[in-house]
Amino acid sequence: MSFGRILYCCGILLTLLTGALAAQERPRSKPVLIREDRTSEPETEPEIIYPDPVEARRNLDVGDFYFKKGNFKAAADRYRDAIKYGPTAAEHYSRLIRALEKLEAFDEAVEVCRDYIDKNPESKKVSEFEKKVLELAGKIKG
Repeated sequence: MSFGRILYCCGILLTLLTGALAAQERPRSKPVLIREDRTSEPETEPEIIYPDPVEARRNLDVGDFYFKKGNFKAAADRYRDAIKYGPTAAEHYSRLIRALEKLEAFDEAVEVCRDYIDKNPESKKVSEFEKKVLELAGKIKG
């Protein structure tokens, strides 16, 4: 028998022995079922989304695809996602407003305009969004 073969056999025996010893050391108790305490609400942390221009552009492009196909609800959802990843881009807000106008959700479009104005008060586009609020308010009444 060669020396390598002897080492191989010793290794197998050592592995079997340590496994048997480890099995003897384990306590033999029944598994415990862990249940959630459903009396209290689980604590959820707010989702933190960091600006990501690539993800924002991707959502904007997909939203444009849906808009061209006439699926304005899906387009609005994608534009909302674009706003999550690019909260300062006026283009994202204006495309969402356009999709909401097609859905005749004028109240929500006004909220989006005001949201942009609140989040970006120093922007040059604030006056355009203020005009849009007045225009949409006219559509709500009329």
